[in-house]
Amino acid sequence: MTTSIKNYTNTFNIRGKEIKITAPARFDDSTQKVVPDMTLDNAAIKIAQDKYREMFDFVKPEEIKALRQKWNLT
Repeated sequence: MTTSIKNYTNTFNIRGKEIKITAPARFDDSTQKVVPDMTLDNAAIKIAQDKYREMFDFVKPEEIKALRQKWNLT
């Protein structure tokens, strides 16, 4: 099976809210159906989670890490 990577629009349900994103996904070249790719799938989930955090003004994990380093917390 040969595959290729193309942008794919998908909707994730996070805490009852539908989050629509477009991210790269792996497709089977013969059927044009999405096939599992853990790296790309996890990246899409992270994009959806980041969009959710932005919509509801949540603190991002990177911001928490930066504050912990600034205050010398373990």
